[in-house]
Amino acid sequence: PPDKEFDSTYRTKEEANERARYLFHWKNPWGHEPEMIMEEEEVHRSMKGGLVTYCVSPPDSSTWTVAVVPDAAYAHMENATQRRHGYDVDRCRTSSCPNYGLGY
Repeated sequence: PPDKEFDSTYRTKEEANERARYLFHWKNPWGHEPEMIMEEEEVHRSMKGGLVTYCVSPPDSSTWTVAVVPDAAYAHMENATQRRHGYDVDRCRTSSCPNYGLGY
């Protein structure tokens, strides 16, 4: 399985899901504009327990997945790291945000 990088924690599922949408479309590994990501035929969006997962697998590249998981579960995921990715600095992890974590 690929490495999983931690992003942030949020108090509500809605906030975490919004952050996942932002990361998937704006912080993709190819540097594409959101419109290019949305044009991909194979963009998959799914929900489980109110938590969103976005995934795209372009034919000429690797798979890009952004998913929201319960914060407590993240540390137990295979190949997960607690280090924050550092792609942007608009949010950070604090002990006052214990509920939902983003990983990709």
